Amino acid sequence: MRRTIATLLLLSMMLSVVSCGGTSAETETAAETPAAETETVVETEPEIRPELPDVQYDGYNFRILTSAERQKYIFSEESTGELVNDAVFDSLSEVMEWLDTTVSCVYIDSDTNEMAVQSMIVSGDDSYDIGMMHDNKTANLSLKNYFLDIHTLPHIDTTKPWWPQFTVESLTLNNKMFYASNYITYFSMVETKVCVFNEDILNDRGIEYPYDLVREGKWTLDTIGALTADLYTDVDGNGESTEADLYGICIGGFPYCWIEGMGVEMYSKTPEGNTITFHADVERTASLVDKLYSIFCSGAPGAYNQMGNGNFDETIQFAKGLTAFSFSYLGKQIEELMESDVRYGIVPLPKLDEQQEAYIGPCTDRPIHIPVTVSDQEKTAVIFEALSYTGYKHILPAYRDKTLMGRYSMSSESSEMLDLIFQNRVLSFTYLHTYVALNMLTELISKGTTDIASYVKKNQTVETNKIKKILDAYAPAAE
Repeated sequence: MRRTIATLLLLSMMLSVVSCGGTSAETETAAETPAAETETVVETEPEIRPELPDVQYDGYNFRILTSAERQKYIFSEESTGELVNDAVFDSLSEVMEWLDTTVSCVYIDSDTNEMAVQSMIVSGDDSYDIGMMHDNKTANLSLKNYFLDIHTLPHIDTTKPWWPQFTVESLTLNNKMFYASNYITYFSMVETKVCVFNEDILNDRGIEYPYDLVREGKWTLDTIGALTADLYTDVDGNGESTEADLYGICIGGFPYCWIEGMGVEMYSKTPEGNTITFHADVERTASLVDKLYSIFCSGAPGAYNQMGNGNFDETIQFAKGLTAFSFSYLGKQIEELMESDVRYGIVPLPKLDEQQEAYIGPCTDRPIHIPVTVSDQEKTAVIFEALSYTGYKHILPAYRDKTLMGRYSMSSESSEMLDLIFQNRVLSFTYLHTYVALNMLTELISKGTTDIASYVKKNQTVETNKIKKILDAYAPAAE
């Protein structure tokens, strides 16, 4: 049954009363239990909520700029019974009741149409409050002073749990952050890179699931290289390595988010966070390329290297049961597995090495910006922070639960791993402003070379000029 906004709000109020008072059965049970028999009282942590002013906005229409194609990630008009849609609906409904506001969408034909957004802002048209656009297009527009610095807005606290800390750090330069990636939408979760593994293949080969390796900090590129090197079966029996065969690991298309997920950035910030340089961490970048070359280009039979081949999809290969491990977008992989009989688990992408401090959940996104044309910055900030909080409260757990509702129920270990991945989710500043890292892996690994020096030299001038534009846009305000 579909619920309207009004119906849901009434139901939420009724449920709140029930939740606070307990069911009649619970009340009767509590009354029948002698006080002397009560040995312990379980105390729960108080819910962390945003510190927002006690305000009401008299039905103000909060407008979200998006495209019809991307609307579902941030907006829902009604509950339909689908888990994630209803979480989006509940997130919006809670804020509408809380702040006495409504929410609607302002549409552009495509979320890549940066000219449409630029025209609105340049003309001074206050036609939307927050915008959700393609990540690279958002980064481009941010360099033109079209967006507000989120760190300067009142009532937004980026230290709270609904602000992924790795992402806040990545998107902040010189104490400025012109766009955000948090749980107001679930696009970033769909687009987070993970490593999936085929339980049956590992069982057949006597290989332990990698959960303990993750916990011990030993889930690295060297580890997965050793596990997959000889995992090969000539399924079609033709004596040749083809996509019909079974492999330890496959790669096709482009390695989005690999380099960031393994702890390397081609744009490196200074410790003070006030400037960036190109390819400063030469040693770790070289180590990453060497390790990937060893896995995919050394001739080991367990790796099937189709990097750069857009006609080969590793997520489909995994869903066919022909790959032991795959580095995949979470949403794409789960979608492919829905009609598959593959039993699978999820772990983070492997670390570059054990010296890497944390596992990372790298992602792409459709980040949120606030245009400089908004007429009431404080109101916009309050509603934005409230939606970020309710997204964390409703949308994050719903998407996580949906991911765990595959055709074959996954283990509690995969649930633990997803929590770790989402906690450490990163939208990379480097990725947003340049494809230099992505292209580096494609150009080198797909061609079987580790010649980083030539690649960097070829791109040095372009990237240096690009960094200058970035630093100009992120320069401190004049005294």
